[in-house]
Amino acid sequence: MPGQKKVVINDAKIKQESVVNMTEFYKALFNWFANYGYDFSEDEYNEKDTGKNKDLKIYWTAEKKMDLYIKWRIELSMLILGLESVEIDRNGLKLKTNKCSIEFKITSSMIKDYDDKWSKGFMALFRRLYDQVVARQRYNKMEDELIRETNKLIDEIKAFLNLYQA
Repeated sequence: MPGQKKVVINDAKIKQESVVNMTEFYKALFNWFANYGYDFSEDEYNEKDTGKNKDLKIYWTAEKKMDLYIKWRIELSMLILGLESVEIDRNGLKLKTNKCSIEFKITSSMIKDYDDKWSKGFMALFRRLYDQVVARQRYNKMEDELIRETNKLIDEIKAFLNLYQA
């Protein structure tokens, strides 16, 4: 990968036995990334039918260009075990939903020179000077913003997982 990658959150983990509507959850996560301006890709989707239930392994990458030099990347890994359809009683209403064990790992990174335009010859020297002297405070501020934004995503995931809990 071109550029210089700095991981600001490494494998933040959420693990829970949960009753969750996976279709709605999937849409909510997709919408979260869209609302925050990320370009989103599903890099892996593996489903294993075990007969009574399913196991899923999903890997997403979301990127947001902050300017012509910096972009943010959030990598989201989901391991869903024992996914099965269940019916719950919610305030007197029968709801069809899902039950599973779910684990998320979230890694956030800031990537400088993502197009690799500043890595050769004189431009590499200029880049090093710019990174270390001119833009250091700006980078620190952007890293803090990425941490806050990633924590918002983590809070969103936790809130959704607890939506159907008793």
